[in-house]
Amino acid sequence: MKTQITIQYFSGESETLVASTPEFVKWERKTGLKVTQLGENVGLDDLLFLAYNAKKREQADQAIKPYEIWCDTIDDVRSDSIESPKATPPEA
Repeated sequence: MKTQITIQYFSGESETLVASTPEFVKWERKTGLKVTQLGENVGLDDLLFLAYNAKKREQADQAIKPYEIWCDTIDDVRSDSIESPKATPPEA
């Protein structure tokens, strides 16, 4: 599962980040929900959490502002639609 999240900063700059499996695992641990419940429960904090962790992973060699300070720099956030993955039956 992957989703693109575009962040527009107050500075006028923007960037698109791709949230992938590591970010969704962190989201599950943070919220106590399963990724199959994401579509009906996603809010701005969820999108920003996913984007921030994708940014940390993608830019691991660079210093990144702490989450709360980073959030204060954001003017807008957009995401392609987040759909809950379909549960697959266990293999017999």
